[in-house]
Amino acid sequence: MSIEMESKIDPTASYSDVKPARLLASVGILPHFFMATALRGKLGTEDVLAGMGKEYGFGTPFKFEGTVDSEGVYQSIHDDPPLHPLITMQASDTETGDTSTLHLYESAILSIVGSDGLTRITRMD
Repeated sequence: MSIEMESKIDPTASYSDVKPARLLASVGILPHFFMATALRGKLGTEDVLAGMGKEYGFGTPFKFEGTVDSEGVYQSIHDDPPLHPLITMQASDTETGDTSTLHLYESAILSIVGSDGLTRITRMD
């Protein structure tokens, strides 16, 4: 198992008026939950969600409804404005080609998009 990690601050250039350090601080410890989970080597969407939930420690994450486009923009099924990711992280298994992408948004909302074709959206605050 060989896991590579990549992260991008403000990947859609939607927060150009906010310093990158502020964006990073605003997502708290959620990136650490993702890294700890990804380094265990299971990058399936459900595995990552379960692993992050375990790291979070406050029960099963609630399922949000909506879509996430190829740039990581989350659109709720409600009339809420779209959320652009503050930070996007991707873990890749260089041996299997499996990937898992984490998009972190305002209000501790996150999405996990896996190479298994699944997307899960939740909140961990």
